Amino acid sequence: MRGRLRAGWELDDVINKPATYGVKIEYNGKSYASISALCTALKLPYKLVHKRLKTFGWSINNAVEKPKNVCRSISVGEKAFKSLKAAAKHYGVPAGLLQWRISNGWPIEKAIDPNAEVSNRKPIEIDGEYFSDLSSAARAYGLNPNTFMARINRSGWTVGQAAGLRAATHCLRKSIDWPLIRPGNNSSRPTIRCSL
Repeated sequence: MRGRLRAGWELDDVINKPATYGVKIEYNGKSYASISALCTALKLPYKLVHKRLKTFGWSINNAVEKPKNVCRSISVGEKAFKSLKAAAKHYGVPAGLLQWRISNGWPIEKAIDPNAEVSNRKPIEIDGEYFSDLSSAARAYGLNPNTFMARINRSGWTVGQAAGLRAATHCLRKSIDWPLIRPGNNSSRPTIRCSL
């Protein structure tokens, strides 16, 4: 019952709809005890078949017979590829990056370019030294670029504070006791209190 309530079922359905345990699955004239038994017998990934049946409402034949990367073919100009991975390999772009670029609305010609210019790079100056972008500035100061950018964007630190040149005026979180860890001395554990 809890699972049904968490899934957003109406109370009447939670009480009155019978459980679907023990429902047999019929495929190609053969009966299977469950989706898991079907997948095991046919050597198919359970998550894929379950999602197709339960989430997308596919028929059992389509859920089992359609290949995994259906609708993943890609055409670049005159050249057609079976998958994004094949296109990415051909053009020398990491497959995950190509997928991200396409899902974020990049035109395919720009998405497959390994040297595509990103418009969010802006030059930055820190203490009279100029950098082409935030990432190169962070690396110059020995910082992880994600940490550096988070300090500026999420925490509201100045560029100098994020680089460690000036003391930060506040901590990332409100009123948290941060224990000072001293090797070999566990008896007294002083804390630093940081508040906004």
